[in-house]
Amino acid sequence: DELGLAENTLVIFTSDHGEYLGEHLRYGKGWPGHDASSRVPFIVRWPEGVDGPGRTVEGIVEAVDLVPTILECADVQVPPHLLGESVRPALAGREFEGRESALLETHLGTAIRTDRYRYAIDGDGEESLFDLDADFGAYRDVADDPDYGVALGELRHHLLDRLVGLNIDSERKREWRS
Repeated sequence: DELGLAENTLVIFTSDHGEYLGEHLRYGKGWPGHDASSRVPFIVRWPEGVDGPGRTVEGIVEAVDLVPTILECADVQVPPHLLGESVRPALAGREFEGRESALLETHLGTAIRTDRYRYAIDGDGEESLFDLDADFGAYRDVADDPDYGVALGELRHHLLDRLVGLNIDSERKREWRS
């Protein structure tokens, strides 16, 4: 404000992870990436570029979406090898659906979070599935419930699609650099 830059400066507040803070009887961060540690704020202040400030935009985004967003907001061409997707349409008040899922990866396992489910698979192959729309959804593993067999299969497939897509994108990135 003192330098007169506030009106045309993009400020983004976000985090790499949240903290459990006692939820799920845990503290700190970590696996299996429940919402307490995986959902983080993505708050933008940009007086020149945000249409309808003060609103909440629904839609899943990932940390990899940050760099393409900053580049696009600065009118810098987004290199084709970047894995993220700009959220500038959401800032500009245009239609924005976000991603179908968020991918979480650690040395202990991989998880995927959609609007309704969180699916995780440990390094030893043990799976968990949480229906976030159900009663006690984030606390009740339904992976062994036959009523969720179709959802479990779809999420396994979706996770594989995401991981294969990352490998394809990584290959494109190597090609782009050479």
